Amino acid sequence: MTTRAEELKAIVDDAWAATAALSECDTGVRQVAFERLLNHLLAGGGLPAANGDEAAPSIAASSAQPDVSTEPIDDSYATEEQRAEAVARFFDIAPAEASDMFDLTEPTPMLQLPSKKLPEVRAEAIRKIALLVCGARTALGLDTGSKDIRQAAEEYQKYDRNFMPVLTEMSELAMRGKPHSKNRLVRLRVIGMEEARGLAASLVD
Repeated sequence: MTTRAEELKAIVDDAWAATAALSECDTGVRQVAFERLLNHLLAGGGLPAANGDEAAPSIAASSAQPDVSTEPIDDSYATEEQRAEAVARFFDIAPAEASDMFDLTEPTPMLQLPSKKLPEVRAEAIRKIALLVCGARTALGLDTGSKDIRQAAEEYQKYDRNFMPVLTEMSELAMRGKPHSKNRLVRLRVIGMEEARGLAASLVD
């Protein structure tokens, strides 16, 4: 039986192999393409085919300063039920549990955990919020900006001046954009995906 770790490794290996031709490009181009393709695969998409049936992420677009999307990349998640299934698949939980954890009535997922399930210490709460928000948005093919995480932190009254330092120090996240930007692009690393799934499982127990 294939384990979750083995499935993740296979997906990562496929994404890395698919971007091998970019290894001679400018520094960082392959990494950006790899991360976008990895998110695409984790959201349920397939590898780009030779005939172009499955489009690969646009490198030109990904190399520029991101304009964080507020809409799904396609109509695969047009209904609340489809969004619940996608988020549940990403976190390896049941669709009903995904709907309890996030408000999925709109295209943009919103965290709706009871406050008591988050740590009292703000830094710890921010870390958990970041993993959950990034995970849900990744599941639906949405980019995550630091402003999305900040919005959730503010709603739970966990935001303070240490918000950005907490995010940048998280080994589970990869930050893109200028260090002093108010809205940096945030992506989950592979270890972050595993942490997010473990966190979700602990919250629904």
